[in-house]
Parts: sequence; C-alpha cells; structure tokens
Amino acid sequence: MTGTELPDGMLSALTDDASDAIVLVGADGRVRYANPAARQLFGYDRDELIGVEVERLVPGRLRSRHTTDRAAYSC
Repeated sequence: MTGTELPDGMLSALTDDASDAIVLVGADGRVRYANPAARQLFGYDRDELIGVEVERLVPGRLRSRHTTDRAAYSC
C-alpha cells in the first residue's frame, strides 16, 4: 500500500463486516490484508494469507497473465 496509512484498527473496522471479499495487495504483489470474507472464500486463516503472492489466489491457467498484468498496472 502507498500513501497515508490508516490508524491502527481502522481498516478492520471498515471491512471486517463486509459481505464481499476484500484483498489489499502491495506493489510487490504480496497480500497485505484480507478481510474475513476473503479468508473464508479462499480457505485461509489470516496468518496463512498475509505475505503470500496474490497469484496464489488466481487459477493456475491465469497466473502468468495476472503476473504480467499486475506488473504493468503498478508501473
């Protein structure tokens, strides 16, 4: 994430009750935050998902394309 960081707990307060999955990914392509709906959707505990490459969540046949698209997007 870039820019101003939210105060401690603010992100969770805003997203934990959302019914939609929310995943925030850093410029390095690693998961920085996933709300409970995202963790449930992908079948991970919080500690398992934070820090992994987001491509782990993308279907295998689309991973290389996603990596290329993500790299182009963050430039």
